[in-house]
This record gives sequence, structure tokens and C-alpha cells, in this order.
Amino acid sequence: LLRVNESSVAKWKYVKDFYFQDVKRKCRLAPNLTEKHVCFPVFGKMKVKLATQVLSHSVCAAIETYAATGAFSDEALGTAAFCSNMNELFDIFNSSRFDESVSARRPLSSDSNHFQLLDDHADWLKTVKVLERVTGKDITNRFKCINGWLQAINALKLLWDDISCSTKFLFTRRINQDSLENFFLYVAG
Repeated sequence: LLRVNESSVAKWKYVKDFYFQDVKRKCRLAPNLTEKHVCFPVFGKMKVKLATQVLSHSVCAAIETYAATGAFSDEALGTAAFCSNMNELFDIFNSSRFDESVSARRPLSSDSNHFQLLDDHADWLKTVKVLERVTGKDITNRFKCINGWLQAINALKLLWDDISCSTKFLFTRRINQDSLENFFLYVAG
């Protein structure tokens, strides 16, 4: 259970419930989702690709649609908002083309809105609390990923401060872990 602000929560239940309803439809709202996106083996390895597909704009829009039509309660909107925020963070940290229709997917530049978005998302992440399911006890400090996102946001802003005098833009996809993994695969291969 994630408390994303004082008035809303994000629950994995809504993602799973959406998937199991969506998979029965001929025209699916999120056709890329599969059972492995929502039902993890106990000691399975999490893949970033699966996380980005679940915490996506299409899942956000689908959950909002289910809430608007009464298939889900309005409480599900907290889950949709969480998906939307994470989707935008993934987009910012994976920019690769100038001609993207979504501004967060375009490269960072001095006149882009990325830095305001990064500040907004850092503020939002500081409000996220992970609560124990049964007791409601705050266990946020056990989850290093929230602090990791805050560090990544700060590091990206500091990197831009260092390189902005010598470059006009930055494709963030070129500095993420995937590129490093691909390089090591090439060298080891």
C-alpha cells in the first residue's frame, strides 16, 4: 500500500483487477500487459521493462476509465496518479529523440520544462509513504527505491549543470544502465 499524499493511496490490487478484467476483452485497453506483469514469482527477478509497461500512461488511463464508469471506486484514482507520475519519470530518464510528441520524452535542454518536472516529481516522491498492509505502519525506510529516485533526479540536475555550457541537449537514454549493460555484453561477447 502506498500513500501518495494525504488524500490518496495506490494499491497493486487495482492494477491486478484491471489486468484480469482487461485480458477478457477482445479490444484491450492495455494489450501489452501479460500475467507476468502482475503476478510475480516469490523470488523472481524484477525487470525494468515490465515495470515501465505497468506504470504507464495506458494503465493510468485505463484505471481512470474504470473509475469513471463505476467499475472501480474513486480510490483507484490514486493508483492511476501513481502510474502517471512514474510514467513521466521513466520518460524523462529515457529520452532519445527530438520529435517525440510527449515533451518529457524529448532531450533535456536549457529551455525545456524537464527541470520543473524533476522538481515537481522530487516533491511528490517526498510525500510517498509505504504502509504495511495489515497494520498501516509506515515502512518507507525499508524501500530504498524512493531515495534512489531522489538521488537520480538530483544527479541528473547536477550533470546538466556541469555539461550545459558545452552541450545544447542531453538524451538521457544514453546515460542509463541499459547502455552500460549493452556495452558490457558487447565487451564480454
